[in-house]
Amino acid sequence: MALTLRIEGIEQSFPAAAFQLHRKLGTPVKLTVFLQLHHGNSYRLNDLSDRILQSAAAMEVCWKDTALFPKVIIASAESTDNREPEVMLSGYYNRLPEKVFVPRRRILKADDLKQLLRDNFAEMITWEKAVGNHLSGVKFPDKKKTNHIQNGISDWEMLHQLINSYNHAAEVKDALILSGDAADTKYQLVWAQDSKYRELFLQKNRGIDKHPQNGLTPKLQFGRSKSKPLLLQEGNLQAMHVSYNMEHGDLQAAFWDSWREKSLPLYYNDHMVYELTDRVQNTGGNDFLEWNSFLHVLPDNQLLKLPGLPPAALWACNGKVTGRKPTSEWIEVTLDKFEAGSNELDVRISTPYSGKDQQGGLHLVPEMNSEVLVVKQPNWQSPVVLLGNIRNREARVKAPYWQLEDPLTWHFKDVSFTLNALKAEASEDLFFRSKNHTITSSEEITLKTKGVTAKMDNSEMHIQ
Repeated sequence: MALTLRIEGIEQSFPAAAFQLHRKLGTPVKLTVFLQLHHGNSYRLNDLSDRILQSAAAMEVCWKDTALFPKVIIASAESTDNREPEVMLSGYYNRLPEKVFVPRRRILKADDLKQLLRDNFAEMITWEKAVGNHLSGVKFPDKKKTNHIQNGISDWEMLHQLINSYNHAAEVKDALILSGDAADTKYQLVWAQDSKYRELFLQKNRGIDKHPQNGLTPKLQFGRSKSKPLLLQEGNLQAMHVSYNMEHGDLQAAFWDSWREKSLPLYYNDHMVYELTDRVQNTGGNDFLEWNSFLHVLPDNQLLKLPGLPPAALWACNGKVTGRKPTSEWIEVTLDKFEAGSNELDVRISTPYSGKDQQGGLHLVPEMNSEVLVVKQPNWQSPVVLLGNIRNREARVKAPYWQLEDPLTWHFKDVSFTLNALKAEASEDLFFRSKNHTITSSEEITLKTKGVTAKMDNSEMHIQ
């Protein structure tokens, strides 16, 4: 057979009956190869199983010794229900480095969403110019001080969490989705809804109406969908969609190379293609490959239901103050067990009252190296906020007790208070200034001093 499968570590190639390339918005690009073994060579299953169990094995589909795909790591191997020992091998082209699936603790900072994704997730995703321009316009209210907390989850999970948070806040037409890039091992960040492509006139660049192979017009018919498209489910209802079968005829390598690198969504007859499956079968011996494409398209005004994660939860943590300014509304807090270089939080100071212009009220700034409790709301664009100091040593005086180490300034418009007794002590000076000063006592006024000089209307009164 001229359609074969090469597997790294096994010298002799395997005969292949067919292969299938599956693309669907929101999923990686998947290659499935069907090996048609017969009872006479079924012993080769042992070679295959031994190789898969040893280490990661790459496979490569070839037609007449020419590779039709880049190599892909085998992700699964299973037998079919056919009488012959047919084996189905599958792999995903969008294979990311293992490190992106390792849990991490770090703080992410950027002025806008594009910078945030580019600086932290560039090895996983790409995007087109129009998407990049839109991401640049998603500004964070406090710029880099709008910290994003990656707390014990992988880069892959954090990326999904950020996109999900964006989608919760964005208009429906501006929703984004991660989808396998057919021309790269990365994922593409693309618009999820048809209306956005039409708004920006992008659908024409993704059209597949014309069939370049031999100048033929593809034969179209209603096809069958073996599984419900998950993106279109809403409760127990199946959303409207149409499936087509596009018969290409014999596979021509030159056209196939450009076709297999087309990433979704595509457009056929001005309708959005959200799922595309190519199936190529070796039906003509060594000279002919029968190629069919199965397209799933959406009717007008039909929205894709996005696979979203639950909204981010409330996050709280304690840390140590490592930066403060007496008049600033921000402090810097270092977190323990977070990655060095990505463990500095920008924390907004909270207060019971900040005044009419936000510059007055009660302003207390935690001291350097003191322990604080901070919190970030589920809203991804909200700042990290100070809840207060955490006392870790016994107080000098029993409660209730108030001591400030820095000079204290009070500004009041009018103050009235009633006390049972007031005792004030100053180790140095006690100074009062007012336009009019009245002291009224229902009984006695006692002054004890070494000497007093009182000036009243340019006259002096000496008290010995």
